[in-house]
Amino acid sequence: MQKIKKIGILIIYIFVLNSLFINCYATNDINKENINKSLQQFVSSGANGDNYQIAVSDNTITITVDEKSYILNYDLTEKPKFTLEIPIQQGMSYEDFKEQTERIVLPIVGYIAVANIQGVELEDASAYILMSYIGDATNGSWSSDNSYVIVDDTNLSDGVTIDKSESDSKTIYVSEFGERVMEYVNDIYKDKQTITDATNGIDSYEWIIEKKDVTETSCKLVSTLSVNTNADFSKIKGYANGISESFDKANEYDSNEQQQEQTKESKSNNIAENYITTKNTLPKAGVSNVCYVIIVFSFILLVIFVIKLRQHKDIK
Repeated sequence: MQKIKKIGILIIYIFVLNSLFINCYATNDINKENINKSLQQFVSSGANGDNYQIAVSDNTITITVDEKSYILNYDLTEKPKFTLEIPIQQGMSYEDFKEQTERIVLPIVGYIAVANIQGVELEDASAYILMSYIGDATNGSWSSDNSYVIVDDTNLSDGVTIDKSESDSKTIYVSEFGERVMEYVNDIYKDKQTITDATNGIDSYEWIIEKKDVTETSCKLVSTLSVNTNADFSKIKGYANGISESFDKANEYDSNEQQQEQTKESKSNNIAENYITTKNTLPKAGVSNVCYVIIVFSFILLVIFVIKLRQHKDIK
């Protein structure tokens, strides 16, 4: 009878553990419903600094910002993958080009959603992927050395003119940008560029930007971010607070540096003032002072000599 009870308890115990395991696994399931849930939380959170409006449907995510919509394709069959295509076409204006290419970072919303499903706070995921992007964009990983200069000749002040005859071939005027857009794109974008966070031990994503369907008059800039769900996302937890504390420490350091400089300057001024005051009150160094020092020093030597002489007589 006791054996039966033990077996029954063991079965119940296994059932409870199995239920807990299934529930935990379900919370980490990367599917359309969980992606949508995380992104809607992101939309209403403080992490949504650009005021994105997001709608998730089968295989696509529509992101609306500044009253314009962009389509993000996603694939969850293997590693979650989020892709944005930016069409580049001869004749497009410089303003349109800037607006389109500034959205090349939109696949980060997919990363934020997946990281959130893996237990990372939205603020931490957002701060981490943005800082990673900024770091690589700063060191030139995303683009070639831009040798072109864009000059806006469409909004000149009254009376201001530009002598275009003195411009070199690397100067592109905004009014002529549409004719040279492919020349510009080929200069600033590599055929394919890749960054990951594998070097810092997390290895949570691979981000690729490449030119596709390139012709003399058009191409596509394709931005694809793949998320590694086997990464250790716990290393990202608390990232936003860490960044905030770093900024606070940097500001505090700058403040302390300024205070120390002010203190040093104040001390230097005091020393200078004291030196000037002392210099004005002390007697000037001259022959009389030197003689006085020599006399005193000689007297001390004479006293020592007399004492030694007496000690010598006493010994004898």
